[in-house]
Amino acid sequence: MTRILNAALCVALASATVSALSAPAAFAACAESGQVSYSVSGAATSWLPTDLRSDYLEGPGEIIFDARADVRANASLAGVPKAEAERIFTSARTSLRATVVLAHAHAARWTHSAKVPAGQIRRVQQYVEARTFTVRKTSVTPSCTVKTAWTKKITAPLKSGSYQWRLVA
Repeated sequence: MTRILNAALCVALASATVSALSAPAAFAACAESGQVSYSVSGAATSWLPTDLRSDYLEGPGEIIFDARADVRANASLAGVPKAEAERIFTSARTSLRATVVLAHAHAARWTHSAKVPAGQIRRVQQYVEARTFTVRKTSVTPSCTVKTAWTKKITAPLKSGSYQWRLVA
């Protein structure tokens, strides 16, 4: 009888030890849990319209644009809080090796002319050089898996980009 009780006690102690040793591992948190990162890919040169444009002209004729003005162009970041946008752009500047900005502004005297063909209604529109790229936001879960929160395509002006004029409808 003593032998049976000793055997039962040993089995009970052994299973308690295994449970006690394995319990913390089952509930251990991932050290990187909660870390958020932004990856940038697929960058391409693009052109972003500024707020500088002429009035419409019905052709035939010529639009002559001459004005001193501040031009502005903003990045396309719908639904992204400003603090998060700043982190995205810090990551993008490093990945793209280009100074993309949330908002571009430049004051100067602008002159441009363009011929409007007969039967068309057009105006001249200024564009600033930009980069279009894809951003993926990921975070590390408590179980140490990487979860994608979202993926967005962003077009952002360059801080010192070149300008282009287009005849647009």
